Amino acid sequence: YAGVRWITRLTTGAVIVIVVAGFALLIRAKLPNTAVEGQFRTYAKFRDGSRLAVGSPVVIAGVRVGVIEKLTVDGQLARVDMVLRDGLDLPVGSFATRRADSLFGDSYIEIIPAGGAEGAPTTRRMASGDPIEHVVEGGSTDAILRSIASAMPHIDNALDIVHDAALTARKLVG
Repeated sequence: YAGVRWITRLTTGAVIVIVVAGFALLIRAKLPNTAVEGQFRTYAKFRDGSRLAVGSPVVIAGVRVGVIEKLTVDGQLARVDMVLRDGLDLPVGSFATRRADSLFGDSYIEIIPAGGAEGAPTTRRMASGDPIEHVVEGGSTDAILRSIASAMPHIDNALDIVHDAALTARKLVG
């Protein structure tokens, strides 16, 4: 009787492990592939690299073309190294900008290829390792909250002055 109980417990444990492993494999199969094929590398320097994370997407026109590979500090700027898929035809004058998924969520990089005027000669194309020289800095949630926090004491002082003036006016009228 004790041997049967031991075999039953062992079998139950094995079934639980198999079911959990099956669910884990099913969840892993449903996750999108974040690997980027290719070795086209570039970087851009931003004044504010907050909310950017290694592995965040790099997109062109809403299409994922790469990932952020590394974030470092370069002097006073945040250097964002990116790995993009091969075959991208980026003009040298392209722009990089930081976009936010949501108000308090992580950000991603959008590359806006430089477009020449119709009939203009073709511009030089970026090679792997070339930087994206033009960066459009957008306002971040952190920067907006910091500016509100620094403005609050001034607003509080102004409200105190208005309150004191209203009390003085009330006394004069009374």
